[in-house]
Amino acid sequence: MTGHMARAFLSAFFLVLCISCLATIGATISAPHLVLDLPLHQDEFRSVASAAAPRPPALAGMQASLSSEGLNYVKEVLVQQILQQQLPLVVPDLRVRERSPIGHVDVVLSHIVLPNMSVPEAHIDLEPAGAVITIFAAGVTANVSLSWAYKVAAQYWPWPMGDAGRGHIEIEGLQTGVSFRLKQAGGGVLLEVVQTGTFIEALHVHLSGGQSWLYNWFIQVLGGKIRAALESAVGGGVAKGVAKLDKFLQTLPQRIPVDQFAAIDATLLRDPLVESASLSFPLSGQFVPTAGHPPPFTPAPLPFPALCGAERPHAVATVSAAVLNSAGAVYFAAGQLTWPVDELPAGSPVQLNTRSWRFLLPRLYLQYPDAAMALNISFTAAPVVTLDPDGVAVAAQAAMEMQVLDQAGARQGVAAIGISATFQGAAYVRGNNVTGAVHLDSLQLALLWSHIGDFHMGLIQASVRSVVSLVVLPQVNRRLATGFPLPVVPGVRLRNSSLCYAPDSLIVCTDVEYRDGQEGQREEEGAGERTAGAGGTRGWGSWRRWIP
Repeated sequence: MTGHMARAFLSAFFLVLCISCLATIGATISAPHLVLDLPLHQDEFRSVASAAAPRPPALAGMQASLSSEGLNYVKEVLVQQILQQQLPLVVPDLRVRERSPIGHVDVVLSHIVLPNMSVPEAHIDLEPAGAVITIFAAGVTANVSLSWAYKVAAQYWPWPMGDAGRGHIEIEGLQTGVSFRLKQAGGGVLLEVVQTGTFIEALHVHLSGGQSWLYNWFIQVLGGKIRAALESAVGGGVAKGVAKLDKFLQTLPQRIPVDQFAAIDATLLRDPLVESASLSFPLSGQFVPTAGHPPPFTPAPLPFPALCGAERPHAVATVSAAVLNSAGAVYFAAGQLTWPVDELPAGSPVQLNTRSWRFLLPRLYLQYPDAAMALNISFTAAPVVTLDPDGVAVAAQAAMEMQVLDQAGARQGVAAIGISATFQGAAYVRGNNVTGAVHLDSLQLALLWSHIGDFHMGLIQASVRSVVSLVVLPQVNRRLATGFPLPVVPGVRLRNSSLCYAPDSLIVCTDVEYRDGQEGQREEEGAGERTAGAGGTRGWGSWRRWIP
């Protein structure tokens, strides 16, 4: 197993990305299509969650699922950010001409500003029957400042009459929200807005300055128009937030680069699955070459796992063994599962010179006395990764060519040994990285060809095992200890994560934590790590970039 094979092995664990907002799946979302824009009451925003039929296994390389807890967390951040980042909200001036007992009254409301909002509750409802997701805020309170002025044109009064002053409006029981569907389109996600609405239960208008005898008439005449203007402004702000989300998600790639040789195909395979308490995204997850055509890939059945113990994580991500095997296939095809060995550590039972091998391979020493040696180890086929409840196993087929060096340093092959090896591995989560370690389990040798005569493999079994353990595995484990960053969007971290294994799949259970600005990009130094059945910490995505 090589360092490159390790790259393939752990990079596949990137898994969660896909959870950023409602689709950190690296998807492209087209512009929302507004169908309705109606003022709705809170009860009209609540979806009726119909009982869903048992979920069939999803055919996917990866599946990212948000639980009800995760959706509630996303909802809290999403609603607060959409509303708060619209502030201060400036409402267009309102100009009205009305008839009164004394003549026409021209009224102007200007400098209408909503500087703050308080959002005591927010809700998210999933309707499996229509695959509709509804997010709304209720019980919102706010204060609006404004300037007012009026002028009366009285037919029997020769002098102009008018007044002006300041005022403020207390808003109570504001409700606003959006209902939408998520559709698969060209490997990305189409966000289809079904309905938006904003409704204000009560307005309390307070005016200062001027003549009080017109106040009651003023409020009675303009109350409905003020309510409509404020509902329109708040609803428009929500629409802008959704449009910003759309533009942000369109920047997310459907291919996630791993290195110069490989990328991860993060396309959505089917429409996201909406259930009464979860939202799932079936992804390809296949490793593909950065150049050339990807090898064949067959998505595997991935049932929704119930393997997170008593905890209720925000998100569950499932990675199939097919994804890990696609990684091995890409790196093997790129010629990256091979490397030369020019030196062995001091603790090795043999060194790279023919004298050191003279008792194991006498003919080698007789034909090339006191000659320097080198080894070249390369995989002869892509490694095969299997996952079961006990962990990760890797089967590898390789060839080790034994070479001697002449005085000029030219290499000459003298024998080739076939190696059939199995490795056992464990995955960890540290900071924003997935890390791991592997160790050699079994090793079988076969002579492929020889220019120094036939020799029994038992003579060199221990020496070859030593080469693999002392040279190959340290390189692999150094790379695995560094790990590979999860493809996270700045601003959100994954918290309290744990890894566990199931037949043919790896499962990550995690919470998410929003962090304002770019703080979420920074790795947590010395963060805890968890293996299967343990826990750790990591990073995630940001809504700040798409909210004005």
